[in-house]
Amino acid sequence: FFDYSKHLSKGERGVIMLIASNRSQARVIMRYISAMIGGISMLARMVERQDKQSIELNSRISIEIQTASLRSIRGYTCVAAICDEISFWRDDTSSNPDYEIVNALRPAMATIPNAKFIALSSPYRQAGVLYDAHKRHYGVDDSDVLVVQAATEVMNPTISQKVIARAYEHDPVSANSEYGALFRN
Repeated sequence: FFDYSKHLSKGERGVIMLIASNRSQARVIMRYISAMIGGISMLARMVERQDKQSIELNSRISIEIQTASLRSIRGYTCVAAICDEISFWRDDTSSNPDYEIVNALRPAMATIPNAKFIALSSPYRQAGVLYDAHKRHYGVDDSDVLVVQAATEVMNPTISQKVIARAYEHDPVSANSEYGALFRN
């Protein structure tokens, strides 16, 4: 619903990146977006081309699946990035640490004044991009970053309480992270 054309050069498309550890995982978000676009006739009319990896809109915006790689996300003009399960991206001991991937996104978003960076994840360990954002912005009233932290039953009330209770019985530390939305110590 925003006209990015004044921020795009001739022939350039703005990209909404759906970034996950792998393409299969990113397709989950693509399916949600595709269903939403298809369910709203005004948006459905904007689709020029669609396949499993991308949707091209007549507004010079493309929605594309990308993998969490500091190399593959460069060279785009990014109007939004949706980073799925960012706590589980490779850490600083790997060749694709989450910080470096996010740092590679910043120049891609620099020419778009209202570019949106959205990170979604269950919390994992007390390290990484998600943990740092939580530590710096969660509960801070004047922050320009919104951090939402909620247990599974709040975010997805269709999950059986029995499944959650069994998880806590089996491994409380893991369940606190997976279902309770708490970072592990």
